[in-house]
Amino acid sequence: MQKIMVQNDTKGSWGECHMEAYRSNGREEVTHDAVIKVHEYINNQISTDISLHQLADHVQLNPSYLSRLYKQITGNGLSEYLTEFRDRRAKDLLQKSHMKVHEIAATLGYNSSHAFIRFFKKKNQVTPQVFRNQATSNM
Repeated sequence: MQKIMVQNDTKGSWGECHMEAYRSNGREEVTHDAVIKVHEYINNQISTDISLHQLADHVQLNPSYLSRLYKQITGNGLSEYLTEFRDRRAKDLLQKSHMKVHEIAATLGYNSSHAFIRFFKKKNQVTPQVFRNQATSNM
């Protein structure tokens, strides 16, 4: 097993990931490319409704195989990554922009600001507005 670095957040930081090369029809397939493409797709399409089938189509893999492969390579599930990505992006936008909560919700692919607020509060134990107020008062 070989370690590789993959971009895993909106700020361009890199996280360690494990990669295995699989043999298929006598040729080596480097599977980390699929993870990188999935991360790029999520980053570029975050304002849309992202499904496992869309991601699988994008990287030209079977959805079940992509799900297992992603978890094997990164140690996390795709939905977990998507949730963490949205949370990081939301915090970043709340701290560094003057966008309204409903605008951030739309930017992150939520159908309503209510759904976004519910997600954010469940994840962070405070509403987006309270988070923003706390973040700006700590600066």
